Amino acid sequence: HPGIFVPTLFWSSLEDHPLSALRSSNLTHSVLTLDPVGREHEGSLLCSVTCGKEKRQLQTSVRVYSFPSAPVIAGQDQLKLGVESALTCHVPDIYPTAHLNLTWVRGDTVLISGTSGPLEYRFTPQKQDSGGSITCRATLEMEKLSAPNRTRETTVLLNSGPLKSFSPLPNLAQANSSLTLNCSAEGNPDPRITWSFKTADGWSVRKSEAGRLFVCEARNKEGNSSATVVVNVFGKSYVQKNPRLIITKRPLGAFCIRSKNNQCRTLVLQKIIMYFLQKSTKVFAVFGRYHFFPFCIHLTCQC
Repeated sequence: HPGIFVPTLFWSSLEDHPLSALRSSNLTHSVLTLDPVGREHEGSLLCSVTCGKEKRQLQTSVRVYSFPSAPVIAGQDQLKLGVESALTCHVPDIYPTAHLNLTWVRGDTVLISGTSGPLEYRFTPQKQDSGGSITCRATLEMEKLSAPNRTRETTVLLNSGPLKSFSPLPNLAQANSSLTLNCSAEGNPDPRITWSFKTADGWSVRKSEAGRLFVCEARNKEGNSSATVVVNVFGKSYVQKNPRLIITKRPLGAFCIRSKNNQCRTLVLQKIIMYFLQKSTKVFAVFGRYHFFPFCIHLTCQC
């Protein structure tokens, strides 16, 4: 009929980008479907209605958030008793990051809080901490966001890798004598300790052989730790009855001294090397200095 106008409904974006959405309209309603919702849809939208010469507009806004997964904790596999460690918590693909709040919690105690992330918590694990737990809680502080969609959290056990220690050890042992090596380790779960014997070139040897490198390894599911001690094994050492002194060709020095009977004598300081032998093989040498009064006087001394 003349004078009857059909309304036209139209959606537009007030942001600086085109509106990507599905529109469905009839004479009285218009539906805008955003599927899938993306960050590009965030901002202000304008619904306009034109009927003849009349025009009306209504503005609304869309806020987009993304909380796809629980917090991710890193560093729990590097914990060692008595050693300062760091745990890191972050939430991947969170949006908007400006509204994110991260909190480290143990039981009912808040340890540290921060925004945006990642959030690091540094501490030194103690024996009483083993088997306990720690939680990273992530909260997206946005109005009108329901509680189930607002918070995520992740909890990990405070298990620690082995921490080993050696008791004071000798580095020299006599063949066929008794030698005790002590190695201890702490961790959670309790570590398993194994011993191995290696030669200087790294190859394993039988226990009956003269192993030089003794390796203690402590291992649990959180990691492993090892320590090495070198033990030199010798037979009964002896010095020849008439030991040969290896004397340097040039003396270190010659000095004039006055004896008790007021005579002037020459004192010569000479460098020597003394070898310790195992059978006919040189085992190790001792370097020192030797002084004597020469029988053949080739030096003139004046006191």
